[in-house]
Amino acid sequence: MTPERVLPVAEAKAALALAADTLSACGVGARGQ
Repeated sequence: MTPERVLPVAEAKAALALAADTLSACGVGARGQ
């Protein structure tokens, strides 16, 4: 990954949370409800 492509931590966390929510909606997420 090139330096100019590195995301800020907050943005990375938001992307990770969005991905987890998407997986949960598909019934694949392990979100410990």
